Amino acid sequence: MLPALRLIRLPNLLIVALTQALLYFGLFLPAFEAYNIEPVLPPLHFLLFVLVTMLVSAAGYIINDIEDVDIDEQNRPGKVVIGHAFSAKQAYQWYWALHVGGLLLALYLAQYVGQLALAGLYPAAALLLHLYSTHLQRWALAGNVVVALFCAGVACIVWFAERAGFAQLADLAPARAGQMGGIVTWYLVFAFLSTLYRELVKDIEDQKGD
Repeated sequence: MLPALRLIRLPNLLIVALTQALLYFGLFLPAFEAYNIEPVLPPLHFLLFVLVTMLVSAAGYIINDIEDVDIDEQNRPGKVVIGHAFSAKQAYQWYWALHVGGLLLALYLAQYVGQLALAGLYPAAALLLHLYSTHLQRWALAGNVVVALFCAGVACIVWFAERAGFAQLADLAPARAGQMGGIVTWYLVFAFLSTLYRELVKDIEDQKGD
């Protein structure tokens, strides 16, 4: 894989995109169409929404690699990108470019739905990911919980974005809304617990470098 794609964890970003697309196109949109409910984000704008999620995630991976470069040299020699394919300065340039692009898209989408305050979720997520890389991952369990919450949040943010349509569905077809809510809730629990377990295992495997 090309170094730039390794730096932003392309396979992980594709999983993020696939998760959100399956929820929107496979679960929410068919239910909305069945009851003539307009989604808050039509398909094209939803794809921009997915791109925003991918951009903040990619930037989070970059800042994590910048902060962990010495540790990764011990734990994963031969797989480190920063200091080899890219300098730390170049990585920071990528980091800020992704954040600026993501924030501009978030502002556009927030304006499109008429709730400009929602754009504040983007810098909040970016700040939390930055704090994770610089501080929280060094605290016992705290960093693991943050990562698990973000993985669950990939699905939760779709539900949040379409909460108005879901509320209409709950009024028109409470049984179907309940079924959908149950599916998403169980996925959130699974994503959180499986990610938390994976992060704990990674901490054990990386104990020498850490």
